[in-house]
Amino acid sequence: MNKTITNLSILNKNIILVGFQGSKPKKLKAYKKMYKNFGFKNINVICPDYLENYDVRKVQPLGKSIFNQVINNNKTIVHCMSGGMYPLSYSIKYLIMSEKLDKLDSLILDSSPVYASHDSLVNAFSVHNNIKYSKPLLDFFLKCYYHSVFLEINTWSEDFDFLMKSKSFTTPKLFIHSKNDIISSDKYINSIISQQKNHGNITEQLLFENSEHTKHILIHEQEYKEKIFGFINDNNLDK
Repeated sequence: MNKTITNLSILNKNIILVGFQGSKPKKLKAYKKMYKNFGFKNINVICPDYLENYDVRKVQPLGKSIFNQVINNNKTIVHCMSGGMYPLSYSIKYLIMSEKLDKLDSLILDSSPVYASHDSLVNAFSVHNNIKYSKPLLDFFLKCYYHSVFLEINTWSEDFDFLMKSKSFTTPKLFIHSKNDIISSDKYINSIISQQKNHGNITEQLLFENSEHTKHILIHEQEYKEKIFGFINDNNLDK
C-alpha cells in the first residue's frame, strides 16, 4: 500500500503507539513504518513492561505519562495493542476528569482491550513468553505475584470494564480483532462495540477470521493498513 495522507492538519498530529505488554521496539517496527509511510513525523513508541502492567502502582504512572503527552501536544492519535490498554485506560480517565478528552483525536484498538482477569493473565503470560509449564504451576506463581503487589486483578478490572463501555468515552474508535484470538476475546470486544454504538459514539470495526493476537498486520497487511488509513482520514475532528 502506497497511500499517503495529504491533509496537513492531520499529518501535524502526534501518533502514540502503545505496544502489547512485554513488547520490544523491534516488534513494533512494522507499525512505526506504516505511520511513517502515511506521512506522519511525530511517532512515539511505548513498550510497556509485562507484569508491571498488572501492578496498579506501575500502571498509573505510565498512564499519567501518556496523559501528559496528549495534553502537551495539539492533537493525538493513539494506536494501542493488547494489554497496553491498561495504562491507557488511566490516561483516558484523567482526560475525562480534566475535560481534555478532545485532545485525543481518535483511538485504534488492535487486539485490544483484553479483559483483565486472572484467566486472561495466565493465557497472555503463557503465549507471550512461550512458557511450557503447566497452567496450575503458572496459576500458583501469578497468585503469589498478586499477593506481593497487593492487587486483586478481578476487582480492578471492573473499573477498566466500566470505562470501556462508558458513554463519556466519546473518542472515535477503531477495533481490530479476530475470531481466532485466544487472549483478546471476540465476544468481549463485540460487547464494547455494541455498547459504544448504542451510546452514539463513532465506533468502527475490522474483524478477521483467523489471525492470531497482535499479528493481524502480518496476515492481512493490505486490508489492515487500508482500514487504518481510511479511519484516520475520516474521523479526525478538525480536518
